[in-house]
Amino acid sequence: PDAFTFKFYDGSQEYTNCTTTLTGQEEGYGTPNSPVELVFANEQTMTQTTAMAEGWTWWSTPIEMNGNNGLEQLENCLGSNGIMIKSKESYAQYMSFMNQWVGNISITNEEGYKIDVTNSCPLSVTGVLASPEDHPITLSYQWNWIGYPVNQTQIISSALGDFVPSVNDILKSQEGYAQYFPGIGWQPSSFTLSPGNGYLYYSNSTNNKTLVFSNTRAQVTPIAESIVKHWNSNVHGYADNMCLMAIIKINGEEQRTDEIELGAFVDGECRGSGRAFYIESLDRYYVMMTISGQKGDDISFKCINTNDSFLSMESDTRLAFTENGIVGEYNQPYPVEFASQNNTAQIVLFPNPVNRNESFTVMIPDDEVISEVIFVDAQGNMIRHDVGLSHPLLSGIPVVGLYNITIICKSGTVYHGRVIVK
Repeated sequence: PDAFTFKFYDGSQEYTNCTTTLTGQEEGYGTPNSPVELVFANEQTMTQTTAMAEGWTWWSTPIEMNGNNGLEQLENCLGSNGIMIKSKESYAQYMSFMNQWVGNISITNEEGYKIDVTNSCPLSVTGVLASPEDHPITLSYQWNWIGYPVNQTQIISSALGDFVPSVNDILKSQEGYAQYFPGIGWQPSSFTLSPGNGYLYYSNSTNNKTLVFSNTRAQVTPIAESIVKHWNSNVHGYADNMCLMAIIKINGEEQRTDEIELGAFVDGECRGSGRAFYIESLDRYYVMMTISGQKGDDISFKCINTNDSFLSMESDTRLAFTENGIVGEYNQPYPVEFASQNNTAQIVLFPNPVNRNESFTVMIPDDEVISEVIFVDAQGNMIRHDVGLSHPLLSGIPVVGLYNITIICKSGTVYHGRVIVK
């Protein structure tokens, strides 16, 4: 008779080392009350590959590092692409003139690292998949650089399992953060942890705590869909970031909508952005975002209403960047103030209607210089955002319909108009 062996796939990794073998028989094997146990050996070798972007990446690994020379694996894989592998307490650096790495740090599953590379490259480590329960993480007061020794993506409440945070604890990545609110839990609740990423945890407890990540492999963990943002920043351009919990005010009125996005800028470069979200128990809309940067950066703000394309000019609110800074709390969020544009005007577009893909002209004063142009369709979806145009000739729109157009000039004047595409 045929002999059957088994494999299983957990959503990210294929396991092939089953020690159970069955021979074919007509009556089959197992019953609902007495199913057959398929036993897989624990020592499952796998390879974790992280796509390293140029610049800084916060990294950790679910591959077992105890007893392995993890630093040697990283250094060999990065080679001359590497600049620095940094832990909270130490670092190793690539010396190009010596063609070798200098420094010695321990690579463990409990710790997160910041890795700087000159060019985009893959980073691969090979070994046995770690068990989270074998890697408890000690959290001391204030900031901890932590790893994520789990090989699947989980929302924060699932990932932390039975761990009890302190009020206002923070868990952050390069791209965002969540905070623990009293009586509410982690917000935003959609914050996710993913294998290969490193994290920073801020503990408000003056006593050490132990975190053991959960692994909900046996159940389906819903992951919230990511929101497409108007502004995107290069989080890899900087090693550090800070946390901002804000409310948005326009003409002194606190905004109550999830259609507003806040962007943080330094010298015109976006350093972070976040959409407002509602916390029902607090009956308030917050923006929680990380801002990347370095000491001395002067941060300014813009906001956009993604529904009607209202875009505010730069806010008078300014913020100085501080490494791992925490600005704003749930009961005292940081107010970012905007003034609505009083200097607005209607524009004439020619030709109008316009054929599909046909360029058209906006009729504005000759001394105006266009800074930004925003196109919004009849359903309120932003379909295009042009920046840095040098003339009033706009490229065509490929889809038939009615479009609202907002033109922002360097003078501060905002023009509005509509165009019909046929």
